[in-house]
Amino acid sequence: RSKGGTLAEWTRLVRSQLVLGETEKARQSYLGARAAYPDASKRSQLDNMAAQAGILEANAPDVTLK
Repeated sequence: RSKGGTLAEWTRLVRSQLVLGETEKARQSYLGARAAYPDASKRSQLDNMAAQAGILEANAPDVTLK
C-alpha cells in the first residue's frame, strides 16, 4: 500500500483485506486507491466492490456505480 501500485493491485489489496475481515484497513486502502486514481471511470470495478462491501465514502461524488 505504501508504494502505490496498479489499479489491479489496489483492487486485490482491498479485496484481500475484506476477505480477512479487515474492514477499516480495506476502507483506508480504498481511499488510497481513490487518491492514486482520481478518474472514477477507470475505477468502476473497485468502486463497485467498495459499495457492495459498505466501505464506499458517502462524500464521493465522482463515483458512478454500474
